[in-house]
Amino acid sequence: KVVLAGPSASGKTSIIQKYIYDEFGESMTTNNAAFFEKTVKIDKQDITLRIWDTAGQERFQSLSPAYFRGAEVIICVFDLSNPNSLQDVQQWIQIAKKSSLQQAQFYLVGNKCDLEQKVDQKQIKAVSQENKMKYFQVSAKTGEKLDEIFVEAAKLSVKLQNVQEKYVSGLIVADDVQVKKRCC
Repeated sequence: KVVLAGPSASGKTSIIQKYIYDEFGESMTTNNAAFFEKTVKIDKQDITLRIWDTAGQERFQSLSPAYFRGAEVIICVFDLSNPNSLQDVQQWIQIAKKSSLQQAQFYLVGNKCDLEQKVDQKQIKAVSQENKMKYFQVSAKTGEKLDEIFVEAAKLSVKLQNVQEKYVSGLIVADDVQVKKRCC
């Protein structure tokens, strides 16, 4: 499960549309949330990414924690052409951290690298380091580096699945467990 979160107009929906359908639209809005699937091949294994697109409008923030539950990867998107967007995405990072799995991997994604950048690279680096997030700079319009994010998410999924399988195979299941009755 991969969830994209971030402020309104940061390009979350455009990133997904470009990655899955190779289409770009200038003005796409998500109300509440949308769900997409894409299968990628990692080490000769098909991995299906379940990608959730959350609404960035403030009125939908209260619904967001439900989408973060069970997510293996949370992609926090901000707009490189909007100087306030990096500050806005930090609220989403905090909401996601409170609501997600402890082992969830967070990525910080600066979108719209094809436009004039108005967010200071030092500030981006500080947010990335402070939150222990890998940083990607992408363009939903051109598709630049989109594959890199989702391939990394798929590789992480394979890694987590392998760890989970090792854990489950190491468990011993007792067939007949006798419960001793006790008096109050």
